[in-house]
Parts: sequence; C-alpha cells; structure tokens
Amino acid sequence: MTARRRGLPSEQGFTLIEVVVSMTIMMMALVSLLGVVQMGVRAAMQRRNMELSQMLINRVIAQVDARYEKPLDNEFERGNFGNEFPDFQWEYRMTANQNLENFKALLPEIPITIFAVEAKVIWFEDGEQRDYTVKTVKGWVEASKQ
Repeated sequence: MTARRRGLPSEQGFTLIEVVVSMTIMMMALVSLLGVVQMGVRAAMQRRNMELSQMLINRVIAQVDARYEKPLDNEFERGNFGNEFPDFQWEYRMTANQNLENFKALLPEIPITIFAVEAKVIWFEDGEQRDYTVKTVKGWVEASKQ
C-alpha cells in the first residue's frame, strides 16, 4: 500500500489568479472562434447571392428576348422579381453596336445588325450595392425578301 500524502491547504486546487488567467485565455479563444464563424457565414451569404444573381440574370435575358420579334435599338428596361426575390432588381440594355459594324464587311450580302446587350442584377449586401453584369452581343438577320 502506498501512503497518501496530505498536502497543505494552499497546495490543493487552483488559486484565484490561475482561474482568472485560464478563463481569460478561454474567452480570447472563444471570441476568435466567433469571428471566424461570422466570416464564414458572411462568405456563404455572398456566395448564395452571387449564385442566385447568375440564375436570375439568365431569366431576365430569356424573358426580355422572348418579348421581341426583332430587337429594338436603344432598348432599356428595369424591373424587380416581385415577392419571389424581393431584394433583387434587374436592368437590361440593348443598343445597335457601331463598333462591330466592320463585321458586316465580312458578309456584305447578309443583312445583319449587331446588338450589344448588357444585363445586370442588383442587390444590397452589408449596406452596399452589389451587382452581377453580363455583357454580350446578339446578331439579328433580316428575313430575305424575294
């Protein structure tokens, strides 16, 4: 059998200073961890909004294009997504692109008009306006008259 050593009362347990120091270290670690979690949540929200805006911009382009038999020069529209996505708005602009008129020289026998299209989805995040913009070109070929 081993004999138990009885310590002095001051050797049993932790001192108040040791408890305060350990609690301070633990609180600092917890605050750091909460900051990391908050950054992760913010990054996830930003990613969600970006992916959602990409889906919404495709919807806008398809819906606006479906309304016109022939594209209109200097067309500008603005709208929102109603109750489905109340925090998001959209803009759509289409202009006949004079910079691409040289393209017509390659195929002079084809009556083509080149349009520059810019579609934008806008939302607010962390008090700042954010947007996702798609710029593209569309060609419109007039039906031949025979």
